[in-house]
Amino acid sequence: MEKDFTSAGFSDGRRRDIWELSTHHHCSIVGTCLTIGEARAIGKRVGVRCPKPGDLDSTIHSILVRESAAKNTVSTLLNKTLNKKYESSIRIFKRCKSAEEIKDLWKESFDFGNIPGPYWAALSHPNIDYEVTIKIYSDVHMLSHLIGSSNRADIARLSELEFELADVLEKNRSLIARNQKKLTQLRDQISCNQETISKLERENSNLKMRLFVDSLSQSVEEINKEFSQGVLLSGENYPDLLSDHAQSESKVVRHNLRLVDDVERLNGEKRGLQSKLESAQHELEDLLTELHSANSFIQTFITKRDANAPKCNLYGKCILFIGGRESNICRMCDLVNKMNGRLIHHDGGKEDSLAKLKGAISSADAVIFPVDCVSHSSALEAKKLCKKMVKPFMPIRSSSLSSLVTGLTEFKFDGDN
Repeated sequence: MEKDFTSAGFSDGRRRDIWELSTHHHCSIVGTCLTIGEARAIGKRVGVRCPKPGDLDSTIHSILVRESAAKNTVSTLLNKTLNKKYESSIRIFKRCKSAEEIKDLWKESFDFGNIPGPYWAALSHPNIDYEVTIKIYSDVHMLSHLIGSSNRADIARLSELEFELADVLEKNRSLIARNQKKLTQLRDQISCNQETISKLERENSNLKMRLFVDSLSQSVEEINKEFSQGVLLSGENYPDLLSDHAQSESKVVRHNLRLVDDVERLNGEKRGLQSKLESAQHELEDLLTELHSANSFIQTFITKRDANAPKCNLYGKCILFIGGRESNICRMCDLVNKMNGRLIHHDGGKEDSLAKLKGAISSADAVIFPVDCVSHSSALEAKKLCKKMVKPFMPIRSSSLSSLVTGLTEFKFDGDN
């Protein structure tokens, strides 16, 4: 038998229990104020069984609604769970002294999106009347219809995002593997170059020592004097000995000059290897930065799966990307395509002529460029042309994927323009 709602029986200021409320409201209270997990926990405690696992949640819901009509083990446990869960909402609504105050506080909570706690606190309040009860019940009833219709679109979009996420995660794993391999190769190359530089420094040091050790330790006058004394004693030809000595001295000079040339050559090789080492270290830093950006992008992509997060839809617009690194352009094109857009690229004057920049901007709906990887002249020319053609343009922090996504979300496109 349907329970009639009156307020006369609660003039003592006592809050209503769930079995004291109209049975019309039990279904909405169970469905709105309990999560699936909480309903299952109560069902498990009272021994609910269902032969078909797919029907378990609807079976538990039906039993909780049915048993709420009277005071029993199930309704007592349900009432205790609701009072404990929404203790803070009950405490806030306790300050209401009339049905009109309950209605105003409910509207404030409803507009803010806080539904379950205030719904239970309001319906079980001792000062609520019939008109306010019907108003609150109607608000929740209509909200359930709106949520049901929007959830179908959200479920379809969620399925699409899951496929996109799987694709992005696979590409990220592939990128990480390639970058790890390249990092290992660069580290090996850097280690090899450092060993070569150390070896050249040792050779350079040895050559300098030889240059000083091999120099003549005696003056020409001393050598001539020794030679003359030796000739007098041995009777050998003195001019011939002087000629031999001059030839030996000339060989030493030529040898020392060759050593000087070798030192200069080794110093040049050392400078070249140091330059290669610096280039390799810069490339390694760029790869580490790109890897960090890719991981940040994936984290951002996963975080933005939240229904409340803004989604970037380019509505088929054409985006011109100026500058950047060639290795990133393909991934950027894939990313923009997933955002329902199209990406074209101008390298900022490296190979593409700046004269072509005007035509590229003319065919694009918006322009974006990284401030760390584009020439100053290209950036100034792009800004001037965008202002002249009334095209939106956006400078971004770097040429990474995460910076591109951040920049794209700043463009406010819609389906009508």
